[in-house]
Amino acid sequence: MTFKKCSIQGKLYGYVMDNNGNEIQDPNKLESIELNDQDKDFVWYDKTLLDDIEKDDENVHKFFTLLSLCHTVMPEKRDGKIFYQAQSPDENALVSAARSFGFAFQNRTQSSITIKIKDKEETYNLLNILDFTNERQRMSVIVEKDNVIYLYCKGGDTKIKERLNDSQKDIMKQTDEHLNNFANESLRTLCLAWKQLDKSQYDQWATKLNTAKVRSKLPRTRTRTLNPNPNPKPEPEPVPEPEPEPEPELYTSMEERDEKVAEMYEEIEQDLILLGATAIEDKLQDGVPQCIERLTRAGIKIWVLTGDKIETAYNIGLSCRLLTNEMEIKTIEENDEESVKAKLEDIRNSMIEKIEYLFNVNIDDRDKRLDWNQWNIDVLNFDKHRKKSSNDDIKIRSTKSVRFTTDDKSINEDDDDIHREPFEGFAILITGQALIHALSSDLCMKFLELATMCKAVICCRVTPMQKAQVVELVMKHENKITLAIGDGANDVSMIQKAHIGIGISGQEGRQAVLASDFSFGQFRYLERLLLIHGRLSYVRVSKFLRYFFYKNFAYTFCHFWFAFFSAYSAQSLYDPMFGALYNSLFSTFPIIILSIFDRDVNDYYSLNKPYLYTPGQTNRFFNKKILLKSIVHGILSSLVIYFISYLSLSHKTINGRIAEIDLQSFGFLIGTIIIIVVNLENALEIWYWTSYYHISLWLTIFIYFIFHLTLYSSFMIKIFKQNYTYVGVAKFILLDSNFWFILLLSSVILLLPRFFNEFYRMRFNPNETDKARLNEKYRYEEKSAFIQHINVQKNILRKRLPRSSYAFAQQEGWGQLITSGKMKVQQIAFPRTSQDNNILLRKSRLSHHHHHNLTGTI
Repeated sequence: MTFKKCSIQGKLYGYVMDNNGNEIQDPNKLESIELNDQDKDFVWYDKTLLDDIEKDDENVHKFFTLLSLCHTVMPEKRDGKIFYQAQSPDENALVSAARSFGFAFQNRTQSSITIKIKDKEETYNLLNILDFTNERQRMSVIVEKDNVIYLYCKGGDTKIKERLNDSQKDIMKQTDEHLNNFANESLRTLCLAWKQLDKSQYDQWATKLNTAKVRSKLPRTRTRTLNPNPNPKPEPEPVPEPEPEPEPELYTSMEERDEKVAEMYEEIEQDLILLGATAIEDKLQDGVPQCIERLTRAGIKIWVLTGDKIETAYNIGLSCRLLTNEMEIKTIEENDEESVKAKLEDIRNSMIEKIEYLFNVNIDDRDKRLDWNQWNIDVLNFDKHRKKSSNDDIKIRSTKSVRFTTDDKSINEDDDDIHREPFEGFAILITGQALIHALSSDLCMKFLELATMCKAVICCRVTPMQKAQVVELVMKHENKITLAIGDGANDVSMIQKAHIGIGISGQEGRQAVLASDFSFGQFRYLERLLLIHGRLSYVRVSKFLRYFFYKNFAYTFCHFWFAFFSAYSAQSLYDPMFGALYNSLFSTFPIIILSIFDRDVNDYYSLNKPYLYTPGQTNRFFNKKILLKSIVHGILSSLVIYFISYLSLSHKTINGRIAEIDLQSFGFLIGTIIIIVVNLENALEIWYWTSYYHISLWLTIFIYFIFHLTLYSSFMIKIFKQNYTYVGVAKFILLDSNFWFILLLSSVILLLPRFFNEFYRMRFNPNETDKARLNEKYRYEEKSAFIQHINVQKNILRKRLPRSSYAFAQQEGWGQLITSGKMKVQQIAFPRTSQDNNILLRKSRLSHHHHHNLTGTI
């Protein structure tokens, strides 16, 4: 995060104008000003602010004094320099900016703060820290210097505006315009205010505050002492005492105490004087817009659950390409349940009208739950469904004309653009206050219905508990796989609630990482986790499961067929040693190598063709139908192997009694054919042949023959000193020409149809995965585009709306620890320096994750 601009008492700083009065936005045309040696990464261009600082402008002086005093930053001295450890990147950026302009925060104790202004140290007595909470959305400090008491406050614009003195209306109106300008540039804003306190006023307030803090929370209990004297003398009647004064009200919970303390904070934070506003540039990490765009194209519905204001979330949504100007964006900002209910109903009706208008569908039953699938509309490609209808008696609606057609002639030129207005789906932005009512038992299903119709959902100003509730709502009622990704302690509940939790290690600590299933350093790695590793894992596991059921049914049902010819005697067809090693040695290694190394396309195609991810969302590669096909395939294979072997050897009996081939030889023959067929069947499954797979496949077959030639040799009898009925069986069968004929015939009958089926599909009816494989194999595409440097998109055409923004940490500040003296620099679980100024985009567990939504839902 970087301090970019500010407004002080209605005067803007941070803009550099040309001779025509237009802002110069190209950094190459600006001359940067070097402020100090320690903050070399901080760049400032506007000389007017430095001039006002040199002139000792009173408002500018108070502005930066507030920034250097009103915070919970902890300083640490190393190598003669002071490094700041802040609870949030916002605070670090503000305090560092104050130091760059000559107002350096130096040190703090339990009861004092020391700052240096123009090489002159000033020490303030720290009287109170009115800490940040999610409900307050602001923080204040009360300090004393030269027997004068000051209250400095910073917070969101709406919270500060409510507490200003009536005389500040004009300056607040002017500052509002500046806030809108800042927010239009996607800058995060913060308002600053102050006031001077009378000592008597402060003393009275401090007494009430201390009373609220120390009042007992436990009910009194009676105590009794044992009397050692068994025959006590009668005591004289006690003299009646005067009635005691009524005791102060006792608290029964920490919540009650916190409420009383919050009331005291509210009492003192009134009649404030506005100083101005700050604007911080909140940069997205490299690759975040591209990552979001690809995940959306992959059919993953992304829900952003954030503590930012709705205006900030809107800007971030545009910047990261989650929202576009072609989307129909609905906002829900109501504060009571009835208004939220009415708003949800209005949004639902407008969605129905839009769908009917764009896609020529007629929704008769408006009470039925909305679902894109009921109209067979592909949400990844709306345009292919938006065709002009030429059916009889179809009414064509247009903003230019309305007419009927009864033939296949084209409509007139005025209707050329009918139904062709840009449309990329719906999106919902909802505030935390409205979300409270939307998640209630009466409205949650209505909200979920509309949210699942949207490509993107952004929940703003939400608490950690609300994040978890949103994830739970999707998991409970949608039966989707959810993924939650976050970087802070406020995301832990959401990460733990989702099916898949991902933590990003960053400036806000490691709480999210420790609570997650996966963790990495940057948000953009999510696309590789899902589109490459996640997709390939699904494909490989699907192949593994199909092969697992196939080979075991092929093996087992040969026993079943043999039972008809063994008088159901439970006689085993195979050698017990073969049965023990079938799944552990003779049919295992090829499928393991396939499950590790197989892939359909390379990483480049996986990332740049996100639609390849959608088969996993629809269970295309493994479902009940495919499971049944694998079972039937295994049964048919056993049928072919057993009866071809049986019928081919039936001539080796004399009068049906004297056999030239025994049970052991017959079992070895069938077992050998099964091993050859199932391993070659596995070879037809693999897409990416590697040396590892070649070795595993041919080595498995080679080991099978070597093992049985060794096991069935006379040499084993000499070792184990016992008769073994399978001695000589392998040599006898392998030297029999009938065996090779049966093996060849069975393999051709079982494998050739599969081979021709694969050929026909690839040649005449390829699916999206097949097309990508063919494109990779026969068409060379320049790979340099894949490795080129990803530039962060800074300027995006968008609708300009007045907005202001500020994000909160969603957790209480460090004020109580500081004033109690328990806070130590070594205890802070944040990086020692803050050189990375990138902000991490938070999600939702959605969104997502393998069916639609991130926080997401997959």
